[in-house]
Amino acid sequence: MRRMRLDAQGWDAPMTAEVLPDPAAPTGQFVVVEIEACGVCHRDLIDRSGGVPFMTLPITLGHEMVGRVTAVGPEVSLWQPGDRVASLHRDSCGDCDQCVAGQVSLCQNGGAHVLGIMADGGYASHVVAPERTFYAMPQDIPGPEAAILNCTYGTAFRGLRAGGCGPGRRVVITGASGGVGSAAVEVAARMGATVVAVVRSDSHVDYVTTLGADAVVVDPGDGFHRHEAVAGADMVLDCVGEPTLNASLRSVRVGGSVVFIGNVSQARLELNVGLVIVKALRIIGSSGAVPDDMADLIELRAGLPFQMAVEEVPLEAAEAAHDRLRRGGVAGRLVLRP
Repeated sequence: MRRMRLDAQGWDAPMTAEVLPDPAAPTGQFVVVEIEACGVCHRDLIDRSGGVPFMTLPITLGHEMVGRVTAVGPEVSLWQPGDRVASLHRDSCGDCDQCVAGQVSLCQNGGAHVLGIMADGGYASHVVAPERTFYAMPQDIPGPEAAILNCTYGTAFRGLRAGGCGPGRRVVITGASGGVGSAAVEVAARMGATVVAVVRSDSHVDYVTTLGADAVVVDPGDGFHRHEAVAGADMVLDCVGEPTLNASLRSVRVGGSVVFIGNVSQARLELNVGLVIVKALRIIGSSGAVPDDMADLIELRAGLPFQMAVEEVPLEAAEAAHDRLRRGGVAGRLVLRP
């Protein structure tokens, strides 16, 4: 077993490569998964930099992975060796009202096994985790796409549905060249919406247009709400958070929705409550996708691979991948290959 290990938060202590014996036979409801690929998410940078003070250390980062089950504990009922699975963000109890309703990302009792924060994640060749940490992944979806499907496309899909995306709707997507933003452009287009992509650089215009954006607004700051392409939008899917909050609120029509699915900053929000009241806006926080969301998303994909830019790098290049994300300008997703 190989893994990249983080001993301390912050950027002074680099991740180190470790080689260990393969995982022992799992107990209880745990499974062992041999990892094909694991995405490198901006949330990994936030976690590493100290944004989550309760992080368990030392730890192996990574919460978006795909692989094959190699061993199961005696109480496992969902999987058997040979099954191909991909990860949700965390486990769930399976018994609370939310779990019974299929909304496992809102589980009232789970969360003890949050990948990359509370428990070891996918920057490794193997992972050991509770069986409810995973959902079924079809054989025909390539490893790099399968790894990131939940965290990027699934998160975007759930958020778009929460805001009422569909035919005849104009949807603005901030951070549209990033991993989740790229996914959101593709998914919103497939859902029949008119898509306005907001990016920070002219260099990303062609990329998001290729993904399905009907219009592109280049805005290096937070003034995109003044652009005629976004005025009176039905909804904004905000993948950026605090830096674009107020511009998002000003962009939507009266009665419109702003759905937040990402936040790149640890700064506190300053919310114009009067604007929210006068325009009767809906501000929605959307959690991670659940297995039912993923089944619907895979059906939406319908054998036509998504087009987000995905660059594969070796597992031992995880530190260099973090450096690239910190500098900015990465289109799509970096994916580690064990």
